[in-house]
Amino acid sequence: MMGMSKIQMIIEISSDSSNKLVPLLRKYTGLGITDIKNRLDSKQSLLTFNSLDEDDCKVVNTIIARAQQLGGEIKLLDEDFSEELSLEHFRNLQNQHKETSRYLQDISDLECSKIRIQMKREALTDVVNRISSFTVINHNQDHIVIESEYSSELMELLQIIVDHQVDASVYQVEMDQETLDAEDEVSAHVILDTYKKYFE
Repeated sequence: MMGMSKIQMIIEISSDSSNKLVPLLRKYTGLGITDIKNRLDSKQSLLTFNSLDEDDCKVVNTIIARAQQLGGEIKLLDEDFSEELSLEHFRNLQNQHKETSRYLQDISDLECSKIRIQMKREALTDVVNRISSFTVINHNQDHIVIESEYSSELMELLQIIVDHQVDASVYQVEMDQETLDAEDEVSAHVILDTYKKYFE
């Protein structure tokens, strides 16, 4: 069932209530008033949508909420399997798709980016034994900047920064990025949690 995509929507609703639903259906289906009413009366499909498309599902959820508010009943038919799909199953599929999309984005972030850590020199006393394996890309009298791709060694360093409350700024940057920009700053906690979620 996870491979399904095209879903038809049928709405069963009283004639009085259907009049209040027509404007919303016109907005999202592009159908004329007469066509919409005929489809409602004959319980025909009002629209076909892609269950894996986030924008499609937002539209469908809007229609479902309004139809239910007016006392209507919703039927979703999977085109590939020619069977009815319960609203609960449909919502579960949406949640699973969101989780999968989030997972793929997280993995992409881990694979296509690296971490830079900027800290004051006086903070090095807490981590000096942990930074020898990292690349120093900038340093002066006050600060040092090191970088690393994702690794268990990096996670150990970040954990020390968290545990000892080391005065450090952590940035997640693109592989070819040269600058440290404010919008790239991330919490060490977030990096640790994401790494642990997928690799531990």
